[in-house]
Amino acid sequence: MTSVDYIVCCIGSGAVGKSSITIRFCYNRFSGSYDPTLEDSYKGQITVDNTKYFLNIIDTAGQEEYAGVRDCNMRDGTGFILVYSIIDEKSFEEVATLHEQIYRTLDFEPEEQNVPIVLVANKSDLESDRQVPKECGEDLAKKWGVPYLEVSAKENINIRRIFETVVKEMKKKPIISVTTQNAAAAQKATKGKHKKGKKCVVV
Repeated sequence: MTSVDYIVCCIGSGAVGKSSITIRFCYNRFSGSYDPTLEDSYKGQITVDNTKYFLNIIDTAGQEEYAGVRDCNMRDGTGFILVYSIIDEKSFEEVATLHEQIYRTLDFEPEEQNVPIVLVANKSDLESDRQVPKECGEDLAKKWGVPYLEVSAKENINIRRIFETVVKEMKKKPIISVTTQNAAAAQKATKGKHKKGKKCVVV
């Protein structure tokens, strides 16, 4: 069985359940307490179509004051999970801004729809408190050309499916992270300087 490494960024506004989703997937645990995240990194693995994928999952900050940190994390990503809460209409409105930020950071055009993204609506167990109709999430996902899932980290509903889906999207729309591109460009420039510095001595 072959194996592949990916970096997945879990992105959304505060208190939508990004950490809960990641911890449920990696450790099959759930904590109901909310502790704002600056940046955490988790290791997970999943097998899709007989290939084992090792996922470095970056749980990004949801608070606006940490937008710069989130931007840096996006540069490392090869796949993205955009999360909002069905009981928080504002979090749904903010995913559009985050979607734009992903494309801007990666220097892609949104119309191209070539970034591997999964749109996730968390807290489906709180149906009686729903503020965002399912149709709104489905319509937005259709507009962006991305898969859409309603999930519950608390009840472990569709959590594994999120990561199966993002792996399939990364296979379908492979990208090289901005950080990797910059490192490759710097290495190429350094090699070029060394070549320029060589002089031919004729005796």
